[in-house]
Amino acid sequence: MKKDKEFSLFFLLLLLIVILIAPSASSVEARKNNKKHQKQKKGIVSVPKHSHVPSPASSPSYGPYPTHTVIFDILSFGAKGDGVSDDSKAFEAAWKAACKVPGATVEIPSEFRFLVRPLTLQGPCMPHLVLQVDGTLLAPPKVGAWPKSSLFQWINFKWVSNFTIQGTGTVDGQGSAWWKPSGINYVQVSMLQEIHNSFLFGSCAWSYNIFLSRLFLQKRSKYTLGLKPTVSIKISFFLLYLYIFVFSTSFCNTVCILLKSLGYFWKALRFYASYNVKIQDITIMNSPGCHLKFDSTSGVKVDNITISSPGDSPNTDGIHLQNAHDVEIQLSNIECGDDCVSIQTGCINVHVHDVNCGPGHGISLGGLGKGKSVACLSSIVVENINIQNALSGVRIKTWQGGLGSVKNVTFSNIQVTDVGIPIMIDQYYCDKVRFCKNQTGAVAITGVKYNQITGTYSFQPIHLACSNHIPCTDVDLIDIQLKPSPGSSPGFQQGLCWNSYGKSQAPLVPSTMDFCLRRGDDDLLESKETQPESLWLELFYSYRV
Repeated sequence: MKKDKEFSLFFLLLLLIVILIAPSASSVEARKNNKKHQKQKKGIVSVPKHSHVPSPASSPSYGPYPTHTVIFDILSFGAKGDGVSDDSKAFEAAWKAACKVPGATVEIPSEFRFLVRPLTLQGPCMPHLVLQVDGTLLAPPKVGAWPKSSLFQWINFKWVSNFTIQGTGTVDGQGSAWWKPSGINYVQVSMLQEIHNSFLFGSCAWSYNIFLSRLFLQKRSKYTLGLKPTVSIKISFFLLYLYIFVFSTSFCNTVCILLKSLGYFWKALRFYASYNVKIQDITIMNSPGCHLKFDSTSGVKVDNITISSPGDSPNTDGIHLQNAHDVEIQLSNIECGDDCVSIQTGCINVHVHDVNCGPGHGISLGGLGKGKSVACLSSIVVENINIQNALSGVRIKTWQGGLGSVKNVTFSNIQVTDVGIPIMIDQYYCDKVRFCKNQTGAVAITGVKYNQITGTYSFQPIHLACSNHIPCTDVDLIDIQLKPSPGSSPGFQQGLCWNSYGKSQAPLVPSTMDFCLRRGDDDLLESKETQPESLWLELFYSYRV
């Protein structure tokens, strides 16, 4: 058994080495092939916006701006603005010049389309720097055009403070090639995409077979703008296929975990280690992955922006927060293929309000505690939200075996329309093909209030699946009124409630929700001693995304 495991690890290591070597050979061929095809201009895509919800009270400002502004137009730094020429160097030069001047503005002028390759715009800069986006910023549309070192982020803002992005323009990730594996030319990225799709659509080995079939069909098509199969790529496919045949299950789980840990999470705009950042009025659309991410950043204000990508585009989170403090997201419209707002570990004092969400996966806290990691969230307020045509409404998801806590969370005045599961706590979150291993540890969840959650659901009104060993405590259900969507066939009309403690207050629809929360020490003792088999069946058939 030990020898088999050692051989399996050796084989996997060999395969990964070949895959990592392949880009160096394939990128040369990709450049040769790309020169053979004429570049075409694309028209600006108009994105319909939801009608805005009423404006809340005025928000705190980040201090007065200088009355005199020095403008750095990227056209003055050599940008063409034709949507085809590479304007990355001009953009970066304008940024560096403006960074040295207090109150400066980098201008992306209207009626121009600027193709920008992945870059990092770095501070610290002089205070009150503004990026005025009135035109269109375009990401490279072909995956093969991306540098190997920058596959997972496009425009990265690092160490900036007192900085604003504003304007009437558009940031277009042109991500459709990333969403459809058959259209991807960069072999390693296509492999990553197929592996990720296997999480959602079935057997990992089956997904690989589909991927290989697509590849061979792609090689034979004269209309495909793909790579020529180099020797190293052919070897990788052969080893991959052989390994799947022999060790399909262990290979799938190992590689899936590895690729997840490497961060297959593409970001269009990312802020890292920044302070007092404001994003307002712009449109971010069609990102290959996450549209807007704030990482280790505090003092964030997102106001009146539009995020738009198709509902079936994978991993296209709207706004992703990680280790972010003092965040306000308001008056915005988010349509995407994943969480409209994703709040991850390390976030404190986050206020999301007056936001339209959908299609998408709703507003999520987590997944937290993966790989027995420590995750902490506190002081999260989500209110005055309209969620429609979404997989989930407001949810908290944690992995078994994790450590840490989620506390002081309020979901209030949430209107849902045709939402799969409007209210959800899932402490058995798992994105593997097979069941995740049962573990006793869990991220502790306490002090969660659901108040005025109303509307229609398409699957289940409520799903509270708390840890069998560490129950959810101080959970409040107040004024919950949820009815099945017209024409839907809900899976569990009465919902799922397990090991959750707190209090409920009428009105509650469906009425059985009044028995969802347990009260008293007797119930707590009983929950530790028994665990009905029906719970696991319901967990199995519930959404696992």
